[in-house]
Amino acid sequence: MNRSIRLAFMAIFSALYVSSAFGSGYVNPDYSGKRYRSVLVSVPVADLEFRERLEKAVAKQLRGHTHLAVFSPAKQYSEKEIKKELERLGIDAVVVVNPGDVEDQSSLSGAIAQTHQLGYTNMTTVTPVGMKKKAISATVMLFDSKTGEKAWVGSAKASGKGLHAKEGKVISRLAEEIADQLEDSKLLAR
Repeated sequence: MNRSIRLAFMAIFSALYVSSAFGSGYVNPDYSGKRYRSVLVSVPVADLEFRERLEKAVAKQLRGHTHLAVFSPAKQYSEKEIKKELERLGIDAVVVVNPGDVEDQSSLSGAIAQTHQLGYTNMTTVTPVGMKKKAISATVMLFDSKTGEKAWVGSAKASGKGLHAKEGKVISRLAEEIADQLEDSKLLAR
């Protein structure tokens, strides 16, 4: 195989999508053994598009409701109205996801080299290949909807690298990580 083709393949494969996620969580001892059946997911950020995407992704993983679908952001609700609606829908826990840093970084990951024969000499063209990295971190809390007390708190982070580091994929991976942690907490009835 031609050397320039091998180099091109190596650069392309090194830039393919790679993702990772991690985090940790802690259960309030007063709620150890409690099992929540229905959750409402809330992401209290000003960017409504990002909020909707993250709420939907986490709600899908937890088989729950999104805050935006239940409560309009254009209306003020009293505590009594909120509790009444949660009770009507059978929601016994609220998961609040507070996104922290949303990182979007680029770095040089390699190069593609092509060699062309020009008369008696060879000319090599080197094209740098960039690696994109997108990461989202979040603090996550699960509240008992009847008492309003925090039953669980955790943190999660997800990232994607490469040519396919799209925010949607990172949001999905973050939602999976949050769901995994809550499943591990044994607070969700599944």
